Amino acid sequence: MKIFIKSFLILVSLLLLQINCNSVNKVVQSDIDFVADILINRQFNDTKLNSFGAIRKCDDLETTGHYFVIPYFACQAASGMLKTNHPKKLVFAKNWLIWYFKHLKSDIKMLNHFYKQDCTGETTCIEISNPDYCDNIDAEDSEAALLFQLCWEYFEISKDTQFFKDNVAQNILEEKAKYMFENLKSDLNLYEAKDGKGNYYLMDNSEVYAGFMALSNLEANVFHNKTQSGFYYKLALDVKSAINKYLFNRKSNQYLQSLNTPINLTSWYKNNGMVVILWPQIFGLDLLNSSKSIAQRNLIDSNFRKPENDWTKLVFLQNTIDDSPWPSVGYIFGISGDKMSAKAQSDYIVKELRENKNCKISNSGDLGFLLKNLVQLSDTN
Repeated sequence: MKIFIKSFLILVSLLLLQINCNSVNKVVQSDIDFVADILINRQFNDTKLNSFGAIRKCDDLETTGHYFVIPYFACQAASGMLKTNHPKKLVFAKNWLIWYFKHLKSDIKMLNHFYKQDCTGETTCIEISNPDYCDNIDAEDSEAALLFQLCWEYFEISKDTQFFKDNVAQNILEEKAKYMFENLKSDLNLYEAKDGKGNYYLMDNSEVYAGFMALSNLEANVFHNKTQSGFYYKLALDVKSAINKYLFNRKSNQYLQSLNTPINLTSWYKNNGMVVILWPQIFGLDLLNSSKSIAQRNLIDSNFRKPENDWTKLVFLQNTIDDSPWPSVGYIFGISGDKMSAKAQSDYIVKELRENKNCKISNSGDLGFLLKNLVQLSDTN
């Protein structure tokens, strides 16, 4: 009898646990749908306009009275969308890529774009005196690298070889890669940021590594060019080796913010802050379970898991640390096993989003990473 009762209680406990897990998953799925729909609504959908397919940075107009389209953020948004089970995810990513290919300049560069409230008036310059609002590229190297990644992610899911043929994507991607390759400093194998300050950023070069790896996969599996695939693969490994050699301090076991510039242990992102040390593991340069990756996460946790600046809560919105919560941090903690921290951050961000879609917590790039975090927290995807 005792054995029966004990077995019965265990069975009831397991059923209750299953119900609880299902409840959590349903909550997470509703959050996924909510965030995905925000991005869906940010994509211009009038096929008669030049803006069709573009993904605006925020729901609100900029102070100039324009919507701001930043390709770097848009690629992150589409990448996050592809991780979901949203029925429009492939169309969302495809329409963005169509817009991208159509709006490349003759020199293969991609500029930030602006549109009026009615989605017309396309321009790349609205304030000649302000470099942020006139013929600007948010991150020349990173933007191209994220494009390569997005193209590979789109193909992995869609298997849409014809799309890349129709859009002459091979020539476009290889021309952009050629430009990146020519701007790698041969003595360092690192990409120099185009800010005129001689900076070799950890973030940028981590993305460049991942971009070349993605392009290698595209060449092998879409364009069937093994020679080019091998070339980009070697480039990726060269960048990886350079990052480990020049952008990692072995004595302190910490990544640098950029060449010869250590991270600021008191800052989240601004002023050489700490978020950047997670980029190598976010973009596949380092394994999540490596001692190096664990050390970087522990460093973030030990410096920003305090009542006054807990990274899982959005004290950032009060401008005590930074203007953005950086959901990429929650994502990397989550996929490395710390689901509680990842869930705490995503819950807080979603709550804030439901109450206020302020761009500080919801630029399209951040929403892409938020989606990735939410999806990895859900067993339903």
